[in-house]
Amino acid sequence: MNTFLLLKPLLLIIPVIVLSQNYCDYNSTIKFARYLEEKGDYFYAILELERILFFNPGDTSVLFMLAKDINRMSDCDFKIMKLKNLNKLYPRNHTIYSMLLETALKCDISLTSVSEELNIENIPASSRNCYLIKLNLKNGNIKECKRLLSEDTTLIKYGFSKCVDEIYNARWKSPLLAGVLSAIIPGSGKMYAGYPKDGLVSLMTVLLTGGLALYGYQKYGLNSTLFWISGGFCASFYLADIYGSVKAALLYNKHKYLEKVSPCLDIDCY
Repeated sequence: MNTFLLLKPLLLIIPVIVLSQNYCDYNSTIKFARYLEEKGDYFYAILELERILFFNPGDTSVLFMLAKDINRMSDCDFKIMKLKNLNKLYPRNHTIYSMLLETALKCDISLTSVSEELNIENIPASSRNCYLIKLNLKNGNIKECKRLLSEDTTLIKYGFSKCVDEIYNARWKSPLLAGVLSAIIPGSGKMYAGYPKDGLVSLMTVLLTGGLALYGYQKYGLNSTLFWISGGFCASFYLADIYGSVKAALLYNKHKYLEKVSPCLDIDCY
């Protein structure tokens, strides 16, 4: 009982001390948000920054941190929604608008619904050129990318020059050569285009149907049903293989281009 009486003042003081500590002040929130960023927990970092921005709406440093964390999220719809909301709250902020444009570009999301509110000519040249070079990279317009690099040296600093050079100097598969190869040796065009299994299947199919057609012709001549059926299949597979080889080369180039251009679209210009 005596011990309880001695501890009673201490038990009353502890809640007062705890409650007197403001763990939700500006500096504490910023520190905690940075901690969450380091851990990669951007969603909860966004919640913390949104809360502090509510009480400090004019704080551009917090706004910039919030926009960057939103841009780091993987969910495209979430990013577009959040950046659109920020753009409505801060319509004169060029950084928010630039991030919204670039996110929409990378995520293949149309911004036509807000096109009247947004004008790319109103943002600074550096941010505008960053968006334009990403747009041209996505559309495969390498010549225009080189022109932008020659006019704006800041793009080189961000690393766009290396991206453009790698794409420009990459070795691509020729659809014409793929078609010619398959016309000479069925399946070889697909093998050249990077699809050896498909090429082998095409080769075996043409050889099998062609062999059956030849067997039918040698045994029964032009009156052979086997000759006409197998020959028809053989011709169909042969022509389809040529067409498929051309498409395979185009598909290979598309996948390779996307693989090379993806890191370029992730370049942070802010």
